[in-house]
Amino acid sequence: AVHPLVQVPNQLVGAPVLTDVTLICNVEASPKAINYWQRENGEMIIAGDRYALTEKENNMYAIEMILHIKRLQSSDFGGYKCISKNSIGDTEGTIRLYEMERPGKKHSRLDEDDNEVTKQEAGLKDNRHEDGSRNQNGRLYKERHPEHPATSQGHRGPRTLALAQNQGTMRLIGTFLLALLVLLTALAKTTTTTATTTSARTQIARATISCQTMAGRQKEQKEPNEASFSGDSKDTNTKADAKDADAERSWGSWERSTSWRRAFTA
Repeated sequence: AVHPLVQVPNQLVGAPVLTDVTLICNVEASPKAINYWQRENGEMIIAGDRYALTEKENNMYAIEMILHIKRLQSSDFGGYKCISKNSIGDTEGTIRLYEMERPGKKHSRLDEDDNEVTKQEAGLKDNRHEDGSRNQNGRLYKERHPEHPATSQGHRGPRTLALAQNQGTMRLIGTFLLALLVLLTALAKTTTTTATTTSARTQIARATISCQTMAGRQKEQKEPNEASFSGDSKDTNTKADAKDADAERSWGSWERSTSWRRAFTA
């Protein structure tokens, strides 16, 4: 027993409309298999006026399945399946049929394309302008002459000159803005430095004033203490002098009294 085996010589077949085409599948199976054709949407193909189904036996196990389609229509293009089934299993092969252009129709299309190109060229010539530009799809394009670059550069149109002037103006504006930006940056740095210096000077001045104020307060506190100390010393000295004077007066009185007593006794 052999599982069905399907081989497709040509998996892609092309043909023009209203022509005949033949699709072929080679099948090998044992025991003998049941073979049939089907569209890719599952519709089974039955022999008729436009479809011819034949099988050619090559040997005991090999069969050639042939599907012949007459007078192709647009609905005939697509996928076709050749299916083989026996008691062992089933196998299928796929062939895709696509539409080809007829040779005469192709030449006629080429002629139509050539005529269309000629009409377009004639229209372009009619739409030429005095400044050397031409209208294409509603736009103006400058006509270029690569073989004479110097001439094309020397005879520029008004629009090209205006664009060149605008570009030059934009460049000048850009340079001016850049210089202004640099100047503002430098000015900002200078302002920051000046503010920092002023702040430092203010802090130093405040510290100096504070130190002077503290020194003045300490001096004022010291002077009253010294004055009170000197006053106390003077009072002490005065009292001592007074005591000494009293002592001298007492001593003098005692001496006088003693001398008087001696004189009286003698």
